[in-house]
Amino acid sequence: MLPTWLLLMLFALFVTSATPNRPRTYVEVIYFYGKVRCKTCIDIESTTKNVVKSRFAKELKTRQVVYRTIDFSQSKNKALAKKYQISWSSLILIRHDGRKEQTVNFTNYAFSHIGNKKIFERELEQQIRTLLK
Repeated sequence: MLPTWLLLMLFALFVTSATPNRPRTYVEVIYFYGKVRCKTCIDIESTTKNVVKSRFAKELKTRQVVYRTIDFSQSKNKALAKKYQISWSSLILIRHDGRKEQTVNFTNYAFSHIGNKKIFERELEQQIRTLLK
């Protein structure tokens, strides 16, 4: 039988290693892309990255907002692409709250409004802020 202090130390180590390094509730911004990318796709990715980095710097640092780009054509990303029903370049916003997810597929809006960057940026920021609440 292990001493009580050792059991407590092992338990504390397990709990801290099992806890992810981000808040329980956070928003993930994922830009999915494939092998072939058009100018519009690259523009959406670039603008999205700029909005997230410039308007959510504090939230990025505290991991309340996470930004990722994922090549859905790679075999290692197939399951994630299937989960979010990705078959072409897509912009997905996901609010993670414990085990629950709220997903906003921002793809159609992005492709329809990237021509007017101010409107696109404003709406993307608003969507992320709404998901953070």
